[in-house]
Amino acid sequence: MEQGRVAMVHAFDLHYKERVSPVVPLSVNTIPEIAMAGLTEDECGQKNIPCLVGQAFYANNRRGQIIGDTNGMIKAGLFPG
Repeated sequence: MEQGRVAMVHAFDLHYKERVSPVVPLSVNTIPEIAMAGLTEDECGQKNIPCLVGQAFYANNRRGQIIGDTNGMIKAGLFPG
């Protein structure tokens, strides 16, 4: 959709959204879902960008408890920017 918006702006000379965002979100529709946007933890380390990463057991996650899926872990990162 993002690329389509940019193409439409260029086609009709609208000067609204002239380029695609450099941060493209990615999601995988699994249970649990997987999603990311931006740099990975490794990329932050290579670029000396500080990041905070947390991990939790999925059994403590309310969504996992509601659907009865309590195996595994969740990893989340916060990257200032």
